[in-house]
Amino acid sequence: VWREYLPHAEIWFAEFDAACVDKYRPELAQLNERVVTGDQADIPTLQRWVNETGGNFDVIVDDGGHSNMMYNSFYTLFYQALRPGGLYIIEDIHASRTGQYVDGDMQHQTVYGKAFEVHAGAHRTHKLLEIGLGCDMWYGPGHSAKVWREYLPHAEIWFAEYNAACVDKYRAELAELNEKVVTGDQADIPTLQRWVNETGGNFDVIVDDGGHSNMMYNSFYTLFYQALRPGGLYVIEDMQASRTGKYVDGDKEHQ
Repeated sequence: VWREYLPHAEIWFAEFDAACVDKYRPELAQLNERVVTGDQADIPTLQRWVNETGGNFDVIVDDGGHSNMMYNSFYTLFYQALRPGGLYIIEDIHASRTGQYVDGDMQHQTVYGKAFEVHAGAHRTHKLLEIGLGCDMWYGPGHSAKVWREYLPHAEIWFAEYNAACVDKYRAELAELNEKVVTGDQADIPTLQRWVNETGGNFDVIVDDGGHSNMMYNSFYTLFYQALRPGGLYVIEDMQASRTGKYVDGDKEHQ
């Protein structure tokens, strides 16, 4: 398919099963396509792949091992081997949460760590907003509040939460962490405008971990992307949830 679609492209494959590659090598040669072999989870192997292919790709497609560890290892080396403006595609990312591919939790810490490295690190002063204090979580509210304060000790940290009673109960602990909170419905535009006014906007980082419906994602983004500083980070967590259970709020065409 790739050769038919891109007749003049330099096309590479990477494959774990070396015996399969040896069997198929003549057909690859006929297609003028090349291949490297080895374990996607092994960093030295990935470095060898970069060296052998020469990097500098326009398109990279990760349709390999489908575990979080493999996604992360491959991304760590090969995103740097992508030309500016190139396409980096991860296929079947949902598979990392199913059956044989599960290798741990969602690894938010890895994703945020890499993002903050790019965003000048954790040691500068940030202004951060997260939607969702965790009031409806089985482990109780405030866990991310503690993590953010430990990770960003000098940041101005805000939360927005729907459950005002929960916020009132937890307000003293937020005050100890020197964190502030606004309350209201994420789906309500006037409420969102009030949040912008009360927080003052001008955020370095915004994390939408709130209502998880497409309508809420869209309403919040409409107002708060404008409240993000140039070059800031806008993160939407659990985006896949908008297609499941209670979070579905549109027909299949518009989800």
